[in-house]
Amino acid sequence: MTKSDRKVRIVFVPVYKSYSDPLVLHYLHYFKDLELGFTFGNYEDSPKIGFVDRLLKRIGTILIRRDPKNSLSSATSKRIDLDTMNFVNQSLFQEVMEHNVITTLFQNDERLRSGKYNLPLTADSSIKLLLKSHTNLQKLKLDIKVVPVCINYDRIFEASYLANEMISGKFSNLNLYELMKNIYSMRKGKLGKIFVKYAEPIDLRDYVSSSKEKSLEGIALNLTRDLYNI
Repeated sequence: MTKSDRKVRIVFVPVYKSYSDPLVLHYLHYFKDLELGFTFGNYEDSPKIGFVDRLLKRIGTILIRRDPKNSLSSATSKRIDLDTMNFVNQSLFQEVMEHNVITTLFQNDERLRSGKYNLPLTADSSIKLLLKSHTNLQKLKLDIKVVPVCINYDRIFEASYLANEMISGKFSNLNLYELMKNIYSMRKGKLGKIFVKYAEPIDLRDYVSSSKEKSLEGIALNLTRDLYNI
């Protein structure tokens, strides 16, 4: 790696569709001999299964929270406020991106339930996290490339839960028994294929400087929409 290459940071930005997304990308990057780096996902939309949580941690997945109601301070056992939670998330992501060439950041405001991309009305919180980090790290003159990633499945094993979530509007948790039951109920060889598409990188510095929007919120909304349309 040349001296100039050390200033390059690659941020893969997939849209969250399935519980297995982080595992799929980790396997693919390992198979392609890429630096594995860390993955940032969403705590609220992750399955609360012990061995799955441990597996995600072992492959470098960090589940950040978007709702302070779900955050507890280990020192005081009191709920933290939104500003504190955002500060912690921002500091953690910024530190990881500064010291790692490759980072994966899931658009994590909501798991894609309908199978269709609806045009976002607000900026995704993960994209705002990315843009704030870009601003704060400008003094380091990092060349940040955002790579849109699309993961498609022939079959999503938790499809029945997604249907229930669409009707109820509430997250459906999944336990180990139900997970294994869903997988084993599928006919052998009928789990389908997984397709991963990497779009052309977006130079974040050029994107921000050429944007007609000047506020971070406006730029984040446009980037969120552009990434959804990949």
